[in-house]
Amino acid sequence: MRNNLINLAHQARTHIGTVNRVLAAIDYEQVPGPELHSLPDVQAPTPEEVLDTLAKVKGDPGKSTALHALAVREWAANHPALRDAEHHAWVRAWDHAKTLLPSLIDTIREAYRTEGLRLAEYAEGPLSGIQDLSALDLATLPSRTAHHAADAIASYRRATALHQAWRTLSLRAAGEVGAPTTLYEMTEPTLDQFRAAINAAPQQFPLKDAWSIARKGWKLDLPEKFRGAQERRASLAAQDKAIDDDISTLKMKGEHRAAQRLASISSEQHDVPDAMLS
Repeated sequence: MRNNLINLAHQARTHIGTVNRVLAAIDYEQVPGPELHSLPDVQAPTPEEVLDTLAKVKGDPGKSTALHALAVREWAANHPALRDAEHHAWVRAWDHAKTLLPSLIDTIREAYRTEGLRLAEYAEGPLSGIQDLSALDLATLPSRTAHHAADAIASYRRATALHQAWRTLSLRAAGEVGAPTTLYEMTEPTLDQFRAAINAAPQQFPLKDAWSIARKGWKLDLPEKFRGAQERRASLAAQDKAIDDDISTLKMKGEHRAAQRLASISSEQHDVPDAMLS
């Protein structure tokens, strides 16, 4: 039982420390730690205190009230009850911190969308030809372009830090610690965008990078929950397969023009009457 408490307290310290590091990186208020000030502040006596007291004892040391006081301090400072109280305080602090995560995640998602819109403006406008922001030498650019590039780099770095903070908080809110980064936790493409990328030869998905996604024209958006990225990918794949199945059905029926028409129209129009496929 006690080993379990120690383990939970260790996890709580780790989680709170990790969460607060990523929050500090994006200049957000940190989650509070344990209220250790309410615990008894008992410090074990130092060797110097013991030796100094012994030197002052006259007669039998066993009858010295000063030495007895030091012994009580030593006992209390190292008693499991005091350590357990501290462990419980860390566990309570993490339980409280977890109640704050959903609101923090929502705030981070909104900030990420804002930076995404800014990156999209630059990617579609004055910086459309730039593939790698990190490789830019601002000193070599015209003044106006350099100004745009500096702003874009700031938004890119901010979006990257916000994404990392979202990952950290979302994983811990889900009771997880680590998982590979996926493209769909950073962006939510339309079905048409997904189909265009997956059907290209070779496939043309953006890198798992905010600037690459913005240049591709995909919306920068973080899911509400960590598993939302998997749900996005699964939904797009299922819709894509349904369209391909409809096209295959039309071809099997010899309706090649209808199949070509279905393949060429936008996904918003892919509402094929059942009679057409029966």
